[in-house]
Amino acid sequence: MKKTRIIIIITAIVVIIGIIGYIFFLHRITKDFTYDSGKEYIRTYLKENEKDLEKIAKELLKTKSSKKNPYKKIGYASYEKENHLEQASYVQFDIKAQGFLGGQTIGLIYSEDSTIYGEKEFVIYDEKEETGEGNNILIREKIKKNWYYYYNDYDGKVKIEEIR
Repeated sequence: MKKTRIIIIITAIVVIIGIIGYIFFLHRITKDFTYDSGKEYIRTYLKENEKDLEKIAKELLKTKSSKKNPYKKIGYASYEKENHLEQASYVQFDIKAQGFLGGQTIGLIYSEDSTIYGEKEFVIYDEKEETGEGNNILIREKIKKNWYYYYNDYDGKVKIEEIR
């Protein structure tokens, strides 16, 4: 009887330690990024990879195409044309995402003329503010000549007041 009790206690301790370890491990690999931590990550990434990214951007602007996994840590790079502006076009690099339904995505935008959406430095689109419905918030912030940090929040959790 004592042996059975000891085996049950040891098993329970091992299971509890296993659950705690699993939760800790999951938290470390799925650590959420915020607007600010995402921007810091993107700034560092750009600093380390700017020449190669610019080469890819210029190629995609010239060919008006897209590429899946064109470079390290980039899932997708695509040529984009702004519908309301005749000449404006840019390349968007999708770098990191979190969440399943909704969530947030971050990346870089390369603009040859250093503008985006007809603006020069900073753009926020709040779907609820614009249309009265929805919760998508899209932010574009210039971080270097020709380069913008983008943050798409499809859950509407980012606090715009703290960013503006």
